[in-house]
Amino acid sequence: MLFLISSAVGILSLGSILLLVSMLTSVEKEDKGGETAFECGFDPKCGGRLPFSLRFYLIAIIFLVFDVEIVFLLPLVPSWHSGVPALMVSGGVFVAILILGTVYEWWEGSFDWAQ
Repeated sequence: MLFLISSAVGILSLGSILLLVSMLTSVEKEDKGGETAFECGFDPKCGGRLPFSLRFYLIAIIFLVFDVEIVFLLPLVPSWHSGVPALMVSGGVFVAILILGTVYEWWEGSFDWAQ
């Protein structure tokens, strides 16, 4: 019990010392309004966000979809050889939906990096 109390006192005192040192050595900026994206109707001093290519986002989403596909398909492989028709049909439907989704993404142009 003494160890628990001394550990708690040590952690609290160390946290307090670090907080005090941080507050004493920090430098505050005078103009904090320029860092916000929206300044209550006034013209912002700089852009709120940097431009981000939507292609990176689409490729990341497609990558995540294929990762989840692998997670679902790997346990299906050992059960595929068992010969249970329900497992074979459900696996086939899952793969068919993924193939149709991939063809649709290709048709929409999500895989074309440069346009």
